[in-house]
Amino acid sequence: MAQNISISFYGKAGLRLMGDLESLEQFVEDNRFLEGIRPELQNKYPNRWVAVYKKEVVGDAKSISKIIKMLKSKGVPVSQSVLVFLRKKPIPMIL
Repeated sequence: MAQNISISFYGKAGLRLMGDLESLEQFVEDNRFLEGIRPELQNKYPNRWVAVYKKEVVGDAKSISKIIKMLKSKGVPVSQSVLVFLRKKPIPMIL
């Protein structure tokens, strides 16, 4: 029997496993949504953490601990949210 999982960014730990197939599908949809509007978000929230849940930006903060605290206070499931730090200027990568 296959085990269903969802993946979420969570604090310094990076990835956290939890949930079911629907949660994983929602996470994938939220991540696609975020990537589709990333340039707009980088302009609106430079050098801030942003949280997306159910294709909606549900919060932003200067630190990951503050955004997690904010999500919990709003009743948004942290383990099912996409959290990303939006740098004002992208870091150049050499491949």
